[in-house]
Amino acid sequence: MFLKKKAAAGVAAAALAITLSLTGCGANPKAALIKVDTGDTIEYGYANFVANYYKAQYDINYKPYYGESMWTSDIKQNGTTLEENVKSQVIDQIEEQWAIRQHAGDYGVTLSDDDNAKIEEYSNKFLEANTENGLNKMGGNKQYAVEFLTNMAYAIKVQNEIYEETETDFTAAETEQSTISYVRFSTEGTTGSDGTETPMSDEDKAAAKKNAEDLAAAGAANYETKAGELSGEVKSFSYTKADSTFEGMIIPANVINESKSLKEGEISKAIEGEDGWYVVRMDKLLDEEATENKKSTLTSSARSDHYREVVDGWKEGYTFTLDEKLWEKQSLQEVAFTQKASN
Repeated sequence: MFLKKKAAAGVAAAALAITLSLTGCGANPKAALIKVDTGDTIEYGYANFVANYYKAQYDINYKPYYGESMWTSDIKQNGTTLEENVKSQVIDQIEEQWAIRQHAGDYGVTLSDDDNAKIEEYSNKFLEANTENGLNKMGGNKQYAVEFLTNMAYAIKVQNEIYEETETDFTAAETEQSTISYVRFSTEGTTGSDGTETPMSDEDKAAAKKNAEDLAAAGAANYETKAGELSGEVKSFSYTKADSTFEGMIIPANVINESKSLKEGEISKAIEGEDGWYVVRMDKLLDEEATENKKSTLTSSARSDHYREVVDGWKEGYTFTLDEKLWEKQSLQEVAFTQKASN
């Protein structure tokens, strides 16, 4: 999905609180774009409305940086154009939100009178802020504005309910963090503009080792000062105390594991890593702030994974058939979006 949903319908309604100048054209808005095996259909006009809404966000926020060729460029570097990416994401979102609406009752989710009032208010503001000609050309009518905001509101509320039921009781082994400071004296070579790699000379590697040894010999009290004298940068790093593999970390695993033997405030000897020589200091054996941050990260990940599991399961329970030829008529290149100046 495009938007992170953390609040109720007020946030969904605010999604249309943007004043745009809309021009463009499309196919018959009443044509069935997506057919569901339940017999339901989703109109082209609604999908066109959603696509143009997200196009506006890209045009306003990113086009100044990527230029006029933005929609035909592979700016996400995944082998497809931005237009293809966004159009595919729009269809995924529409199908997902349709499935959510069918299962909202599973969580007792409904919209309150206040929710509906906000949807009515913001849909009216959106229509009033744009020209009749522009809205007609993009298929932007009251029906689609209300439908868009209603779907967003249901998605927000259902997501919140799924998040609340997610298991987020993590063990100390999963969350407790130690924090170290480290200085690295690189032994890596250089890469030229033509991609040619030049390894570091043995002499320079020996100098890197000597710098690390001098820093270690300076002692904990002089760690930052000596690092500066040696042109070394002191950086901070937190890791899970109970881990031992540390694959894919910014510091080699052997360096992290050697730091585990340090007492709080103690510095290591010079440690050879695959990319340089390291000297580390144990700042906190149990860093409470880093531990809370780890819990937060694990909680967010667990909630996201559970949400995807539930919603993907709902979506897989239906068969959606997209009229691909009809969807080809939707062009994110042809519609021009600019933000009006406020009066």
